[in-house]
Amino acid sequence: MGRLVIEDNEEPGPKRRRTDSGYGDLSQNSQSSNNTTLLKHQDSGLSSGTRACSPILLSDELEIIAVTEGSKPLVQEPTIIIYVGSARQQVAQSKYLSHIWRSGLDSPCAVCHQHFAEKGEPPIRTFTFETSEDLGEDASNITQAPIAPHPIRVFNRHFKCLKSKRVKYLPISHVWHEAVSQAQVAREPTPNATRLAYQVPIRSLLALTRHFGHVEVWHDYISVPQWQTATQQQLLLQLPNIFSYPDRMIMHLDDVSLSHLNDVVDPPGYSSFLESIAKLTNSRYFDRMWVVLEYIQSKEAALLSQYYDIFDKPAADVCNIAGTNLGRYISRLGQSRFNQLAGAKGFQWSKRACWDDQQTWKHQDPKLRSLGAAIFIIGQKACRDHHDYFFSLRFLLDLRQDEAKINTILSDNTFESYLALCWDALKSGDYSPLLFLPLDSEETDPRAPWLRGHSRISHNLWDYGTCRQQAKSRIIIREGKIKPELESIGVVLSFEYDDFFGSDETIFRQVAKKIIDVSGTCPKDFRDAISRIFPSAAGKGVFSMPSDLHAEVGTQPADLISIQKLVERLGNLAFRDETRSEMLQTSNKLLSMLGLSLPEKQSSLSRIKAASEEAQWYKKKMEGLAVVKCKGCLRDFLFRATVWDYPDLTPAPAAEMYRIPGLLYDDTIAEGAGLMIRDGEIVGKMAYATPACECRIRELVEIKSQAPGAE
Repeated sequence: MGRLVIEDNEEPGPKRRRTDSGYGDLSQNSQSSNNTTLLKHQDSGLSSGTRACSPILLSDELEIIAVTEGSKPLVQEPTIIIYVGSARQQVAQSKYLSHIWRSGLDSPCAVCHQHFAEKGEPPIRTFTFETSEDLGEDASNITQAPIAPHPIRVFNRHFKCLKSKRVKYLPISHVWHEAVSQAQVAREPTPNATRLAYQVPIRSLLALTRHFGHVEVWHDYISVPQWQTATQQQLLLQLPNIFSYPDRMIMHLDDVSLSHLNDVVDPPGYSSFLESIAKLTNSRYFDRMWVVLEYIQSKEAALLSQYYDIFDKPAADVCNIAGTNLGRYISRLGQSRFNQLAGAKGFQWSKRACWDDQQTWKHQDPKLRSLGAAIFIIGQKACRDHHDYFFSLRFLLDLRQDEAKINTILSDNTFESYLALCWDALKSGDYSPLLFLPLDSEETDPRAPWLRGHSRISHNLWDYGTCRQQAKSRIIIREGKIKPELESIGVVLSFEYDDFFGSDETIFRQVAKKIIDVSGTCPKDFRDAISRIFPSAAGKGVFSMPSDLHAEVGTQPADLISIQKLVERLGNLAFRDETRSEMLQTSNKLLSMLGLSLPEKQSSLSRIKAASEEAQWYKKKMEGLAVVKCKGCLRDFLFRATVWDYPDLTPAPAAEMYRIPGLLYDDTIAEGAGLMIRDGEIVGKMAYATPACECRIRELVEIKSQAPGAE
């Protein structure tokens, strides 16, 4: 449950911590005779009007109450009242956090009355107001303005029992406060941590009760016994169910006001909109990892604001309306002017885009979800413990998550945990782990040379976007080895880096000459090579519908005669070493005919400029052109590739290119995704490697790797 630092004097803010750092005393009996915790058994039918004192706002010091006992005053610490089953607990405020995070709220299931240890299941702990008792103020209460009219009643239920009785509850997704998180890790309550751990869920419950009527709430400050390690870990496995079962969850944006939300949806002007959209997307909520998981799992999310107001539109509607308003102001102001004004307000496109990605994930076919896309979302978020990423990614992908996996995930051997995660993704037919980019300063591990990201989870691992179509062969692991069936493209004869930087005319002339040098002047081969190097945006997965995947994109066959004349002319000029001006004239005519300099309707970039931007996105030499010899027809062709281990390509054995038939992502084209492999190691990949000939040679290609647990 990672956290964000919040100063102790701030309003309740965020932070999350889902895993424990140690195992201490887990059994503080709530029935003990300790003078700080009193349990009073009574009938559940206390008449309304029975009053008790309860410390709602906590102080760092105890209040001294003037009680006559000889001549000495007595220290009377205020208590917090909690109902659990037939027990009425009065818990001293200084013991509150220890009480609820150890065993103070334990009870049998409220439905089947069996103890949870008997079934080996954790309690789903919800709470509401106990309306039979009113909270009042008297001399022993340190608060002058109670925040809730009643104490709370806690219910513990098995998940199956909860569903069988169709119990409705509202889970609250929020970011943990730093003070609460530090107390959780240190197992040392502080006055501020106790104040926040009590106030935030109770104020949330009060706001939700006023808006929806009687409700039960799940809030991990109260609902998870943080110092019962085994139970806490069991509840981690239940998180997807906890947030996906109810019809609605609550998204607590505790640093965004109601007025800012209103100005995002119905802005009085662009200045107010920019300020508010920046405030919304810069919320601490969008910085943290665990809340992403909770949001994605939910059916619908209602918004709870900074001052505990319920917004009248669900989060999905706010996201969509914000996008519409962004488009409207960009159209009115122009992209450049809008970016200038938005940047001055602190607006960040990346955070806005990440919210869109989460919305897309929620509605995507689960079969098309990939580890790459999940890491792109999660890798932009912070959490305190590296292990938490493994929990979250497994939840998002619905990979095997059971008690046996817990020890692996929580192991100090994070390499093994990450390898097991990627291995399970491969076993599910997900090729994305093989297509990850190398991270700066990360050394290749000889146990699994293909494994990128084992040192840290980063969104920079993934650059292909959402999966649009699965590979034809989804069997990647065979006999305990990474051995997918791939389509041979051929042997790599040479590779040269090329960032496609310069004028369109210069870039095209250089590429055209290289195509002619490699494949000759065949107009169809020339046109196909241009489509592989400068693909049309319309052919990319993000702009394609399934029915369009195999449609012809770009220049039509009717243009081949015109192309042939110019290509042959260019080839003759190059062969005769004619003057540069005549070559430029012919090259520019061909460039114009192919339309490579014209902005495409799907984007504001020409096909050549798009290639340049893609190459420069890597911020280092990775993109370039490879000459490849087909192992079937033995002809040479030019392909574009992303290569990170080029210096090792020249010695034998040679690298080979392989296509992954059928696989399509946002930023690849149909039949274009592939791998460059040398001696069983992945040294590069391709996004646009469409077939250059009719040869279709299938091979089982083994990639060197140690299997998980082989150490």
